[in-house]
Amino acid sequence: MVANRSNAYPLLLIVQAWAAVLLLINPLGNFPVVDDWAYLKSVKALAEHGALVYSNWTAPNLISQVAWGTLFAFPFGVSYTGLRFSTEVLALAGAGALYWTLRESRCPPGIALLGALLFLINPLVCVMSASFMSDSPYTSMQIIAMLWLFRGLKSGSRPKFWLGWSVAVLALLCRQTGMAIPIGFGAAKLARSGFA
Repeated sequence: MVANRSNAYPLLLIVQAWAAVLLLINPLGNFPVVDDWAYLKSVKALAEHGALVYSNWTAPNLISQVAWGTLFAFPFGVSYTGLRFSTEVLALAGAGALYWTLRESRCPPGIALLGALLFLINPLVCVMSASFMSDSPYTSMQIIAMLWLFRGLKSGSRPKFWLGWSVAVLALLCRQTGMAIPIGFGAAKLARSGFA
């Protein structure tokens, strides 16, 4: 699907709505939320010592999330606020990818916008995006992976498949539930082409 003016306005509304939500919830402050104190330790070790160190407290894979958080630690320092910002950026990217996925599914721009906004104002997305927990980053990576796999499935484009599978690997490296992506894709592929 080609980007055009009919998609520019809804995407701008998504950005504005997310900015308004962030102003309402005020995610600023150098304090932990839920268990993200354990995740901060991993980012700190990678940013300051170049070592991937896990806390015994954490259960998810976290590799891609820690790497993503480290990118934000360089300009902002290793802080809860900087790490929350990294999660909020991914949530916005996930909402944009959901908008495009719905548009690829032939939803009108208004319905696609509604879907993306409902994703962003979902209480779990709002709460988890105001932390450095892995829930929101994984969900956003999964949505982005599915968008590119869907585009690849529709067009047969190898670069789109590769991009989709690359993001799917990042999702798996964030949380073990990333295994759902190849299972879902396999089911979609079988439904589309059978066993050919």
